Amino acid sequence: MAMTTTITKISAVKERGYVAITLNLKVNDGATDVIDQDFTEWFSKRTSDTVEDVQERFRLKMQESIDNHNDETPMPSSAKLSTAITDLEASLSV
Repeated sequence: MAMTTTITKISAVKERGYVAITLNLKVNDGATDVIDQDFTEWFSKRTSDTVEDVQERFRLKMQESIDNHNDETPMPSSAKLSTAITDLEASLSV
C-alpha cells in the first residue's frame, strides 16, 4: 500500500528575535493517518542557521518518526514468508 505524506504549517511565532516554526506531518497509508505529529524548530537570522539548516532539522526529525513507525509495524504475511517458515520447520531436527 502506498504511503503519502502531507506537511502543513501550523504556526510561526516570533519570540525574542527567534521564530518558532511548527509544522504538522501526516502520513496516510491509503485508509488512515498512521502518523499525525507536530514538529517545532527555532530559526533566527542572528545565528549562522540558514533556512536549509532548519529544513534539514525538520527532515531528520520527521524521517525518524517515519522510521520508528515502520520499525513498529509488523511485517505483512506473504506467501514467501509462509514458505520460508515451512522450510525452516522442516529443516530442524527434534
